[in-house]
Amino acid sequence: MKQKHLILIAIAFFTVVFVSSCSKDESDSYGGDYDYAEKISLNTRQDVCNDKLIDFAYDMIEVMETSYSKGNQFCVSPLSVEFTLGMIANASSEDVRKVICEKLGSENLEDLNSYARIMLENMPALDKKTDLKISNLVLADNSFSLADQFKNNVETNYMAEIANKDFHSSKTMTYVNDWITKKTGGKIKELFKSDVLFKSSFIFANAIYFKGPWANRLVFDKVQDQDFITARGNSVKLEMLETKRDDLNIQEYGCYRTLVVPFGNYAFEFRINLPDEGVSCADMIKEIKTHGQMLRSTKTSLARFPKFISSYSVDLTDFIRVLGLEEVLSNSLPELSNGTNPAFIDYMKQRCVVEVTEKGVEAATVTGVGGIGKLTTSQEFIADRPFIYTITEKSTGAVLFAGKFSGE
Repeated sequence: MKQKHLILIAIAFFTVVFVSSCSKDESDSYGGDYDYAEKISLNTRQDVCNDKLIDFAYDMIEVMETSYSKGNQFCVSPLSVEFTLGMIANASSEDVRKVICEKLGSENLEDLNSYARIMLENMPALDKKTDLKISNLVLADNSFSLADQFKNNVETNYMAEIANKDFHSSKTMTYVNDWITKKTGGKIKELFKSDVLFKSSFIFANAIYFKGPWANRLVFDKVQDQDFITARGNSVKLEMLETKRDDLNIQEYGCYRTLVVPFGNYAFEFRINLPDEGVSCADMIKEIKTHGQMLRSTKTSLARFPKFISSYSVDLTDFIRVLGLEEVLSNSLPELSNGTNPAFIDYMKQRCVVEVTEKGVEAATVTGVGGIGKLTTSQEFIADRPFIYTITEKSTGAVLFAGKFSGE
């Protein structure tokens, strides 16, 4: 039988995110009636996995900042990569599976799968003010036989839709694009061209759609011609978003400060990590990764940050190697079809777009896999120099999106 390379596509994440971070007591100051967000309850092993995945997310951010973007803007989705690697683990040999599980913080595949399942089951229900959908798809060519155990694992733990199609038919390309369009709220309409599908044995797809309003009564005004110092040290004029609310949280660390913007019923957070003057984003990321103690939490008298659109495309193949996952790229996936249809990863890449406006944050990402500052007493938070931002789920800290805004 002619051997085909694996093409796994994780189409993730069109997201409109307007994020929050406050305890119930802190958030009461916003006024209004709230059905406050519940926490995602993790058992001990799932909690260990979650902590490790947060580390993985910041490893990814660090690699993007130091090796890929070379100081320029980027935006990525760590969660997209994490779910993709989890699905790959279910198709991998025991040795490769062990490497993936160790990198993602699980003792075994069962723990990794149970973490994925509880996140997929619980995140969409955290905030009634948001529309959050997470979808997975496994699509195989008619000639490719998927193993029953693999299908059961991804169906049960990743809630994947599974189907066989003729990969040489244009109708299959239409099917895939229609699925992408539907699952991303129409914001992403296609991922790859038909010739890529035609030479593939199957694809995996993961899509997330998330949309919601700013927290009650939180309004940002647009202000024109505000100074911003770019990553190259140039001064430019940008349109920024500003609020004079006195109850937004600023968390202060050793060499950076974090603005936490409230969203919906406080289930999700939009965090702007701003390095102190003279501190690079790369050095700040190292500080974040040490899990340094928060020195204190203050409230804003003014918050201002850029209104921007950032788009980024990156080949993640070398990134996987840098993270110590060489085996994922160099070994076959015997559990995908019980060895009857050998398959190999051919490439891994991601495309991501993040837009920040007065209405919130809109983000989209497509991942394809183929065959933190000195202490300050100021209550103003002015993001007028390059910063790192993340979109996270509050109770677990899971990082859905991350990026850097450099002003260029």
